[in-house]
Amino acid sequence: MGQFVTEGLWPMIIDQVCDLLLPVAAGRSVGDIRVGLGYTAVQVDGGSCGLAYTFRSATDEGCCVNREAGTLMGRRASDLAEWARSSDPVASAVGLATLNAVIDAPACATDAALSSQLDVTSNDVVGMVGYFGPLVEPLRRRSQGAARLRTPPQWRLRRASGSSCR
Repeated sequence: MGQFVTEGLWPMIIDQVCDLLLPVAAGRSVGDIRVGLGYTAVQVDGGSCGLAYTFRSATDEGCCVNREAGTLMGRRASDLAEWARSSDPVASAVGLATLNAVIDAPACATDAALSSQLDVTSNDVVGMVGYFGPLVEPLRRRSQGAARLRTPPQWRLRRASGSSCR
């Protein structure tokens, strides 16, 4: 997506999002969690669902990507939302998806394409945490440019050279 923002911005943004949304998560519980190859989804009580990018290239190879797998449903949303601050990429995805799930949809919510609903003009520079492919080109065309916030260095590719895994 073009330019990258320094790593120091990532923890600051996550801390601000947590400070804003942890009180909203208090009293809510997690109904379901799915950690996928591309995205992580968390559904909270009431049925709302949040998504976050899964940094799968930064996880250890193997069948279990989280020691607490199988024990997360029914837990307090505020507990899992704290995971957004984790240095573990899967835990952080679960935390960020939980934070996204507790954001109430506005009354004006629609099924229209998100890119058509954003008030982005040629005077704007757009920042994106993670890479959401379908939004990149429409936002790039309508703005001065788009910047993807850099993947935290500890989550970058850790595969051994010569590995055939992709």
